[in-house]
Amino acid sequence: WVFRSNDGKIRYVSLEGDGETLKTILPMVESSWSTTKAE
Repeated sequence: WVFRSNDGKIRYVSLEGDGETLKTILPMVESSWSTTKAE
């Protein structure tokens, strides 16, 4: 993924794995995007 974060920076994130792993992990990653630390 390539996206612009809240601080204006362009970020790049990649994920590697087999098809089943990606199907499982992808929704979790997309629903938890954040460049800030959770408290």
